[in-house]
Amino acid sequence: MIFEKQDYQRHCIDNIKSILVHYDFKTHSNLKQCLQEFYNMSNSSHLPPKKNISDNLNIDILMETGTGKTFTYLNLIFELHKSFQQNKFILFVPRKAILESIKQNIQLTKDYFYIQYQKHIKTYFYTGRESQSAIISQYIKNTDELSLLVLTNSAIDKDSNILNRANESLFNTKSIFENIIALNPISIIDEPHLLKGEAFKQNFNKLKSLYFRFGATFPKEKTDELSNMAYCLDSMSTFRQYLVKQIRVNNASTKGTGLRLKSANKKGAIFIYNNSDIEQEIILKKGDDCGKIGLNGIEIMNIESNKVYLSNKQIIEKENALSQEEISRILKIAIDLHFEKELTLFEKNIKALSLFFIPNIADFRGDKAFIKDEFEALYKAKRKEILKQDLPKSYREYLTKDFDESGNLRVHQGYFSGDAKLSSKDSKNQDNQEAADIALILKDKEKLLSFDTSLRFIFSVWALQEG
Repeated sequence: MIFEKQDYQRHCIDNIKSILVHYDFKTHSNLKQCLQEFYNMSNSSHLPPKKNISDNLNIDILMETGTGKTFTYLNLIFELHKSFQQNKFILFVPRKAILESIKQNIQLTKDYFYIQYQKHIKTYFYTGRESQSAIISQYIKNTDELSLLVLTNSAIDKDSNILNRANESLFNTKSIFENIIALNPISIIDEPHLLKGEAFKQNFNKLKSLYFRFGATFPKEKTDELSNMAYCLDSMSTFRQYLVKQIRVNNASTKGTGLRLKSANKKGAIFIYNNSDIEQEIILKKGDDCGKIGLNGIEIMNIESNKVYLSNKQIIEKENALSQEEISRILKIAIDLHFEKELTLFEKNIKALSLFFIPNIADFRGDKAFIKDEFEALYKAKRKEILKQDLPKSYREYLTKDFDESGNLRVHQGYFSGDAKLSSKDSKNQDNQEAADIALILKDKEKLLSFDTSLRFIFSVWALQEG
């Protein structure tokens, strides 16, 4: 893979370095002063819009999902080492699935960063008892080593956790985590809105050193809200800079209006509607005109629980779960769109992937897995149709990999809650195809993006946080 630092990522790091020019990394006592000096700068066009300063030792970076925040904070580690001689770092992530993703990102960017800085980061992943030895003997004891410890919040959120216990290898009575604290490490928090539990905060605050929060979403609580901002790349900025594409909406509704009621109560009604093929939400209250949702000259007369009464005598109700007919229609549209894009991308050496969020695991893994069965039938039908066309030889060969030796369709797999354990346990067992596929989705994204792998339709449930 080829990596290239983007201008906005460079601006982010430059802002952070500007803040820390006169920062005392030993005492961590002057962050407020450093932030105020930075906010008073008049020669920067990349100052963040929000300039409230908190009493905490955080520096916040708001970066929209998909803009490369992982790459940015890995780059930041090298810059802090180069410019300020900082060696020890901790990365906190909320889920094991994200930890696995970080592990892969570090591996993929290793050569890029070595070319840039002539250094490697020695990385330690805390995954339980088996990983404590390396943390003690190397991360803690090699104080001059540029190293990063990656762990989930659950590693320190209980007094009984391994890191909060003493260990005979340490030659002192302090816990492993207390020895880590003594290193004065700089911390990075990924997805801060998911790392806000009191148990975690209680132990995290023992670090009493500088930490960076990278995320698209931040906690709403007053004590943990967005503050000490170094850089802001919010959704609107991302859109205006063409860093993300507009969403193209294909409506599978039989009504064809695209207007639907998401929820309603006495306080107001939330409508979802299409505006130039972009799906948007709007809150309307009793007496409001409905022109904004395409119902000109009509107003809301009354609102009840999940029901809205309009002045033209129409009643709009919150739609119930999709029918099997509607699900089938959505699957067909998605498969058609996939094939529409796939050949074009294939010729550019880009693999097309499609992701489905489904209501229940049983719809894919159950005894009567309607969604899985329907997908397979629809895919096979569409594939048969596609193969009748005049296709490039290489793409036709690619489609021959859709089935395994036993004739099973191999283009789709699900990833659901609990699958992380299954992948860790059984991924090396090639007889367990399901586990191998899950490991592919969760851990080996480079292989997933390869044309040698036929898997390109992924199913998950809408509520899965890793989704």
